[in-house]
Amino acid sequence: MTFPSLKRYKKPKNIQEYLDLKLKQSESIVTYKSKGNSDKEAQQILSAEFTKVNKLEDFAKNVSQKAFQGLVSNPNLKKELREDYLDFIMKNKPYRASRAKFTGWSVDALLE
Repeated sequence: MTFPSLKRYKKPKNIQEYLDLKLKQSESIVTYKSKGNSDKEAQQILSAEFTKVNKLEDFAKNVSQKAFQGLVSNPNLKKELREDYLDFIMKNKPYRASRAKFTGWSVDALLE
């Protein structure tokens, strides 16, 4: 897949990298468009460019949530996802706990 809007930027591996690149790109656009303008005009350009990035980010989150909800409605995928999250929690240990402590927890509860 190519991204014509990301010329001279490396190809993103995932949506987060894409959004990060769009943010860097918008910062470059702001710098270019702001040259020779007043602070007020530069602030307006900055606001407009960051609004575009925020809209992209909101769209990506919305699509991601809908895709996740579709996956979680499948009982087999739900069980697999739950096990994956438990494995992640046990591996990274963000807090002290054993697998038994999470018995009965839903996927949504594990995500929090």
